[in-house]
Amino acid sequence: MPAAELTRTCRACPAWSIQEVVAHHVHAAGEYLGGTFPEEPYVAIIGGQSRRTAAAAARDAWIEDGVLARRDLDLAPYWGSGTPSSAEWTTGPRASASIW
Repeated sequence: MPAAELTRTCRACPAWSIQEVVAHHVHAAGEYLGGTFPEEPYVAIIGGQSRRTAAAAARDAWIEDGVLARRDLDLAPYWGSGTPSSAEWTTGPRASASIW
């Protein structure tokens, strides 16, 4: 994709450019495959009510940090080679984690 296209707004995530959406996915996939995906994204969705607010704030900060760190990088070498399959998402290191 031409660099100019990467700066366009993504329809599904209007606050982010296409580059930022790809950066988010590369970040999340890399953390997941490396076994360092944090528990906060899970807790924010399915954790106990008393933990959800703090987990959502930590999740949002983690996402923002990951996007900022990759916003200006060429992400093409990471896309595809480090993206987990659906089987890896459901059987990987966090799939059976007890978080609530």
